[in-house]
Amino acid sequence: MLAKSNTWDDRKLHQLIHPEDIHLIKKIRPNLVQSPDTPTWIYTKDGHYSVKSVAETLAHRHLRVSQECLFCGEARESVSHIFFQCRVAKEIWELSPVHIVADASWINQDSKIGVGWMLHDSLGRYILQGSASLEPTQSVLEAEALALREALIHLKRLNYQNVTFCGDSYSLYGYLEGNMHKKLQIRGPSEIQAYLQDISKLAHVSYQFRFINRAANVLADTLAREARINDSPYVISWVL
Repeated sequence: MLAKSNTWDDRKLHQLIHPEDIHLIKKIRPNLVQSPDTPTWIYTKDGHYSVKSVAETLAHRHLRVSQECLFCGEARESVSHIFFQCRVAKEIWELSPVHIVADASWINQDSKIGVGWMLHDSLGRYILQGSASLEPTQSVLEAEALALREALIHLKRLNYQNVTFCGDSYSLYGYLEGNMHKKLQIRGPSEIQAYLQDISKLAHVSYQFRFINRAANVLADTLAREARINDSPYVISWVL
């Protein structure tokens, strides 16, 4: 367009556009009031792109489209399949380095606790989350250890490898960060010794532990607090 006008710039059209398409562009009548350009997919009523609309367009043009998973070819492609059943996708997730942040919400020795954890990939995109309300513990440190053990159990069950578990309890994560995979281990806090033994036995050789500050653990803390307040059963869900 010519600057500050709604008239097409012929020079730029001939410079940038194929000659066969110039007359088609000139048929478009720009708005008098200029507004930002937005991408539009012409094959849907709302102008929004979707994989389904592509498939429908190809089918309408009698082009054969495979409905099978492009990764494994063993089942019909769907969101559920690609995240939960696809053999190849699972292998990719298992080999990718991921981080999990875990936390607990504790009030007192007589009240139920909340635990929460979130798994994210190396780019910071959240993949999976879990939370639950559990029976009371004797201390906040025990609640933190229980939250980590729960997260560890589920990640091991899903066969994730190369996982770094992060939390804001220095007594727990500081100990694990400094002592895991060492031949001579220093005994951890006595009140969570049983949990530490479970964690050590459950941990895959590629698992690591890291202490983080509380500000970096807000999402897991929120999940744990909401689970405690709502007395929620254990829920694990994909973050889509």
